[in-house]
Amino acid sequence: MTARELALLTALGCLLLIPSSAAAQTYVWDMGASEDQVNNSGVGDGSTDSAATGHANISYDHTTGLISYTIDWTGLEGLLSAIHLHGPATASQSVMPHLWNVFTAEADVLASGVNRTTDSYSDTVALTAVVPGTPSLVAPINLQHMIDGLGYVNIHSNIWPMGEIRANLVLVTENVPVTSDHEKCIQKMQRQLEKLTRAVERRVYNCLRLTAKGLLLGSVETCIAAEDPKTTATVTSATNVFEGACSGFDNVGYLRFPAFGTGQVDEIRTAAEERDLDLTRGMLGPDLDVGLILEATDRDASQCQQLVIRKAQKCEATMLKAFRRCSTLGFKGTDGPGGADLPFDDATDQALCAGDDPRGKIAKKCDTSVGKLDPIRKAITTRCVDDGVDILAAFPACGTSDGEVLHGCVLASARCATCTAINTASEDLALDCDTFDDGASNASCS
Repeated sequence: MTARELALLTALGCLLLIPSSAAAQTYVWDMGASEDQVNNSGVGDGSTDSAATGHANISYDHTTGLISYTIDWTGLEGLLSAIHLHGPATASQSVMPHLWNVFTAEADVLASGVNRTTDSYSDTVALTAVVPGTPSLVAPINLQHMIDGLGYVNIHSNIWPMGEIRANLVLVTENVPVTSDHEKCIQKMQRQLEKLTRAVERRVYNCLRLTAKGLLLGSVETCIAAEDPKTTATVTSATNVFEGACSGFDNVGYLRFPAFGTGQVDEIRTAAEERDLDLTRGMLGPDLDVGLILEATDRDASQCQQLVIRKAQKCEATMLKAFRRCSTLGFKGTDGPGGADLPFDDATDQALCAGDDPRGKIAKKCDTSVGKLDPIRKAITTRCVDDGVDILAAFPACGTSDGEVLHGCVLASARCATCTAINTASEDLALDCDTFDDGASNASCS
């Protein structure tokens, strides 16, 4: 039995184990091929100026474990010499590695019998856990690159050996039911986002505090940008969690990585890093070395800054935790925000969890003006206003001398940073952070 036959038999065996009621997990890519997508021809602007065109349609169905495709080409200037699917690569990149091959070399083209200037070719290849050097097998990680749009179909000719025309991957159909493994992956990675943000919070706050007290020589920005052992350890932990909960396939062939709800580890780290800096710069300005007030210069103003920033960080952390709780309940179908269909089955439902506060946890930490003040208001009142601090000088990015207006600015910065973090760390939620931060479409949160 050949490797191809074994892979097909394995895939069909998995199919027999899947209940007939299970929703199909399918992906379809459909894109045109042209010379203007080529960027490494070696002449001019990198394109080939060929009049040739083409088309590629690719589909993957988890129930069979098969990738089917049809690729055509019309009017090649040269003679077709190979067709490869390269990646991972963005539309502006050209890379040598192949995700899989249609025709590895000219001998394969000749053996297929296709016309080498105008024709089409269709085939089906098997998905498997390994790639033993044959073009009939595709690794799961390569499928994930395709789903992420990180690849291109390259149609080579003898005149244009680097590729005469190219088709960048475009995912047009994504039918992915939410499985229990998807829920587990999302929940675990949201917890990792919270852990990473706590590590970054500590680093940012400690850099600000130590510099303000004169205990740290050099730039605040340099301190914040420096590699931190705690953050590094947390990233390592997040990577291990991701590989355990989000990688590979479940026992019926579904990818464990969901179509929405969480990103890769590097996206989650970026979300944590940028979120806290967005918050702080939203109050002190784009250059923290300029905006930070030293205690030796003005002790009250410096401590006002430090305390308000710390309370704003806690507000952010509360919003992230509330988002995770809402997501967990929504996927289980036990509770959810107004307007959402339960259980969650798409990004639109989960996006409604941003700012959802049925237990009043966010209000308590961020925005309570009646009765016991929220910690941000209390800090502004007791450590800024009552101490006679020049609020405009202490928080120049907010542009106000009024304590209550400052609170609104701090809250908007926290909401903006939280929203952008969720967008960065998740797939396809596409939250409108400009409206989320202050309720207005005013370009306040890009």
